[in-house]
Amino acid sequence: MLSGSLADRGRTWRHGLPRQDRKRVVLLQHSSQPSGMASPARGRAALRANGSRRTLTPVAAGALVLCASLAAAPVQAQTQPDASLPGTQSAPLSLQSSPWLDEKVPPTAAGQNTTIIHANRIDGQMDYELTATGDAELRQPGSVIKSETLHYHQPTDTVTATGKVYINREGNVYRGDRLQLQMDSFQGGFDNVSYSILQTGGTGTASRIEFLDDQHSVAHNGIYTTCRADTRKPGESNPAWYVRGKRLVIDTEQDEGYVEDGALVFYGVPIVPLPGGVGFPLSEKRRSGLLPPTVSYSSTSGLEYAQPYYVDIAPNRDATLTPTIIGKRGIDLYGQFRYLENSYSGQIDANYMPSDKLRDMERWRYQLAHTQAIPTTNWGTFGLNLDMRRVSDDNYWRDFRDMSQSYTNLTERVLPSTATLSWGLGHWSAYVTHQRWQTLQEPDIIIPPFDKLPQAHARYARTDLNGFDLSLDLDVTRFKSRPELTGYPNGTRGYAVGQLSYPWIRPWGYVTPSLQLHATQYQTDSPMTNGATSASRVLPTVTVDSGLVFERDTTLFGRKVQQTLEPRLFYAYTPYKDQSFLPVYDSSLKDFNLASIFSANPFSGDDRIADAQAVTAGLTSRLYDADDGAELARFTIAGRKQFKTRQVTLNPADKPNEFSFSNLLFDGNIQWNPKWNARASVQWDPESKRSIRSVVGASYSPGPYRTISANYRLQRGVSEQVDVGWQWPLNDLWGDKGEDRGPGLGQGPGRWYSVGRVYYSLTDRRVVDSILGLEYDACCWIGRIALRRQQTQALPVVKMDNKIMFQLEFVGLSRIGSSPIRTFRENVPNYMLLRDRTVERSRFADYN
Repeated sequence: MLSGSLADRGRTWRHGLPRQDRKRVVLLQHSSQPSGMASPARGRAALRANGSRRTLTPVAAGALVLCASLAAAPVQAQTQPDASLPGTQSAPLSLQSSPWLDEKVPPTAAGQNTTIIHANRIDGQMDYELTATGDAELRQPGSVIKSETLHYHQPTDTVTATGKVYINREGNVYRGDRLQLQMDSFQGGFDNVSYSILQTGGTGTASRIEFLDDQHSVAHNGIYTTCRADTRKPGESNPAWYVRGKRLVIDTEQDEGYVEDGALVFYGVPIVPLPGGVGFPLSEKRRSGLLPPTVSYSSTSGLEYAQPYYVDIAPNRDATLTPTIIGKRGIDLYGQFRYLENSYSGQIDANYMPSDKLRDMERWRYQLAHTQAIPTTNWGTFGLNLDMRRVSDDNYWRDFRDMSQSYTNLTERVLPSTATLSWGLGHWSAYVTHQRWQTLQEPDIIIPPFDKLPQAHARYARTDLNGFDLSLDLDVTRFKSRPELTGYPNGTRGYAVGQLSYPWIRPWGYVTPSLQLHATQYQTDSPMTNGATSASRVLPTVTVDSGLVFERDTTLFGRKVQQTLEPRLFYAYTPYKDQSFLPVYDSSLKDFNLASIFSANPFSGDDRIADAQAVTAGLTSRLYDADDGAELARFTIAGRKQFKTRQVTLNPADKPNEFSFSNLLFDGNIQWNPKWNARASVQWDPESKRSIRSVVGASYSPGPYRTISANYRLQRGVSEQVDVGWQWPLNDLWGDKGEDRGPGLGQGPGRWYSVGRVYYSLTDRRVVDSILGLEYDACCWIGRIALRRQQTQALPVVKMDNKIMFQLEFVGLSRIGSSPIRTFRENVPNYMLLRDRTVERSRFADYN
C-alpha cells in the first residue's frame, strides 16, 4: 500500500517536469490536520519554480524522498480483476518471506538508492543538493544518519553532517562531531568518534575514523573493548580493558582487528605490548596468527610456558604449532594438523622433546586419527579407520599426565595402533583389522593385550525373515604377544557363530526364544597346557527371554502418575565342555550389572563359553508424570538362580562358583523434581549379608551455575571413596542472587563463583585428587584460578603432583593464561561456562 501511495504522489508532484529527467522528486507531507483543512500542496510545503532553478520552501516536519531511476515508469493498466466487482473472486492470501527482514540489506533495495530526508527545515536545489537543519535525518536502505545540520549532494550521493552526528549502518552505531561520507560506497571520514560494533559487541573511541567501505574502517588514536563505559570514578580505569593503538583497523567481514603501535590495557596497566602491527580476534572466527600464551606451574615439572601459533590453511584444514618451555625438563615442540572432507576427516598430533632434564633422555609421542568412507556404485560401501598412538618410553603417561590440552588421551597405559578396512552391502558386512598395542610397564608390570595380526571378520544378518531373526558371524584372527607375561602361546583362532531367534512381541509383553551354535578352532605356535597345538570346540546355547508390562494410573504425593510393573524372566542353557587348556586371547569376566545378568555367557570375547543352566528374574517399576510423560522414578531388582554349579572359569587357577544364587542387584533413580536427582546401585551378597559393590549419589541443580553433587563408591576389599563436586555463586552467601540471564551468559557483573571437586579415599584416609577453583565475572572480563592436586603414583610409594592454573578471559577478545576450563568440565558434573555461546544479534536490535 505504501509503494502505491508513493507512486501516486510521485505522479502528482512530477507534473511539469521534463520527461527525460533522470531524477524524480516525491514529497511526503506528514500532517495531523483534521479533515477539511487545506491539502499539503496548498499549505506550508509548496513546490515553486524560480526560472530554471527549482527550490523548495521550508518544510515543517516533512520528508523528501529521492529515488534514483532512469525515468519514471509509465502507469500500467490494471490487468487483475477487482475483487470488489460483482462476480469476481480474490485469491486466498498466503504468507511469504520478506527480503526486507534479511540480516543483509537486499541488493535490490541497495540498488534503488532510495534516500529519505527529514528535518525542521530543508533548503536547496532539486535534483542537485539539499541542506537540512534542525533534527536532520537521512535514510537509505540499511543506513540512518542524524545530525543538527546535514548537507546532501545528490549527484555524488555524498553527505556532510555536523553537530551531534549519529550513524546507524546495519546495526553498527557511530557518534561524532563532523562526518563526510559517500553513501553508495560508504567511504569517508568521521571526527571525534565513539562506535559500537553489533555482531562483536565491541565499542571504542577514536580521534578520527576513516570508512573504507561498509565493513572496513581505520580508527586513528583509537581503542577497542567489549566493556560498557560506566561513569568514571576517581582512581578507577574506564573501561576495565581495551586495545589501544595509533592505528586500529576494524574488519567486521572477517571479525578481525589490527592494531599498530599499541597495547592491551587492563585497569590502566599495559599488560601485553603490541609493537609494530598485531592482529587480534573480534570473535571466535578462525584466523592465522599467535594465540594467547598459557602459563602454569607444576610441582614436578616447574613453570611451563606455551606459545601456540594457529595456521588457517583452508576452510577445511588448519594447523597449530606450540613450542613449550618446561622449567625442569626443557623445550617441548607440539604440532597439530586437522583436515575435513566430504568423505574423510582426521587429526594428527605430535610432540618432540630433544632432551628431558629430569629423565636425561629424548621424549616424543604421536597420535593419528583418520576416518574415511569409500562408496562404490555396485560393490557396496568401504570404510577406512586409523587410530595410531605411540610414545617414546614407559614413563611418558606419568610425566605428561594432564599437563595441557596437547596431551589429551595419554593417561592410559595401553596405547593402540589400529587400521581397519570395513565393507557393507545389503545384509552382508565385513572388516579386516591390523592392531598392535604399546603397553607402558612403569612403575609396575601389567599383562599386555594380544596384537591382532590381522583379524578378518564377516557377518550376515537378517531381521523379520518370516518372523525370524538370523545372523551368522565368521572370524579368523592371528594373535601375538609376550608369552612370558600372558602365560599363553601365540596362535590363530577361527570361529563361526550362527544364531536364530523368533521375537514374539505384543503391547502387553514379549517372548523371544533363541538358538546359538558356536564352533571354534585353535592353532598355536607352541603346545597348550594339554600338550596339543590344535583344538576345536562346538557348543550350542539356548535362551528364552520374556517380559510383561502392567500399567495403572494413580496419585502419589498429590501428583497424578502412571505406574508400571515390568517382570522379566531370562532362561539360558549351555552344556559343559572343558576349556581350561585353551588360551585366553580376548576374553574377560564381564562386569556384574543389569546388562550382564541377562546374558547367557558371563565372559566377553570368544575364548570362554560358560556352561549354564540358569534363570534370571528381574522386576522393574517406573513412575511417569501423567501430564507430560516424563520419567519420575525407576526401581529394578534382579537375581540369578543356577540349577547347577558353573564349571568353566577364565583361568585354570580360578575356583568354580558353587553358590546357586547370584548376588542381588538393586538399581534406582529418582527425579521427582527437575532440581533434584538421587540414584543408587547396590550389589548385595546374600551369603555374607553385605554389599559387595555400591554406588550412591545425589545432585541438586536449582538453576544455571548452581549445582552440587555427592557420590559414595564402594568396592569391597579394593576401594571406598567419597567425592563431592560443585559450582555455586559465592554472592548467594550475602543475599545477592544475581540475574537469570540463561545458560552461557553469566548472572551479572561483579559476581564470584566457587568451582571444585574433591575425591577422598576412606581406605587410605587421604585426598587422592582434588580441584579447587574460583571464577570472577566482571561482565567484560572473567578471571579464573584453580589448584589441582593429583595422585600420580600409588605404589611403591605415594607421589602427588600439585598444579596451579590462572586465566584472564577478555570477553569477545581472547583468553590469556593456563585454562582450567577442561579440568572443570571433566570433573565437575553439570559445570557451565560463564560465556558459553555467541549470541547472534540482529541488525534490527538497533533499529531506528
